[in-house]
Amino acid sequence: MRISRLLAPIICSVLIAVAGADAFAKPTVALKLVGVILAKDANGKVTPVPVDSTPAKPGESIRYTITASNMSGEVAKKFVSAGRIPNGTQYEPGSSSIAAPGHIEFSLDNGKTWSEKPMARVKQPDGSMAMKAADPASYTNIRWISGKDLAAHASTSYTYVVLVK
Repeated sequence: MRISRLLAPIICSVLIAVAGADAFAKPTVALKLVGVILAKDANGKVTPVPVDSTPAKPGESIRYTITASNMSGEVAKKFVSAGRIPNGTQYEPGSSSIAAPGHIEFSLDNGKTWSEKPMARVKQPDGSMAMKAADPASYTNIRWISGKDLAAHASTSYTYVVLVK
């Protein structure tokens, strides 16, 4: 699988939501997405390889870093940043974090709904339906809700890892 096919949907879907800004003061936040394959050599040493320089192989991990830089003199209020889990990959549980008071949410439906702990309906042996914690392999998106504003001329980064299927 060519990595560029994995990176393109993420570049298109990385988003930022800046809510609460008044009609006159709108901050400009620039986003940069960097992906690296976490390639292991014969001795198990991990070397990051840019995603656009080599095809990803099943079983390899890719670390994505989204850097958001507030380019303006205005505060970006209620800052939220999100990324896509590319088709052909699955989210590595625990590979992302955020400092308090922020939290991370996941989507199972391409960003229509979000939850810190997504639930999925599963059929029981008796035919009834029950809710259980969704398998991280079914996550389609991840977002970081910072719980604080992004200051003028400040930057922040969010990282997550996916496994190539």
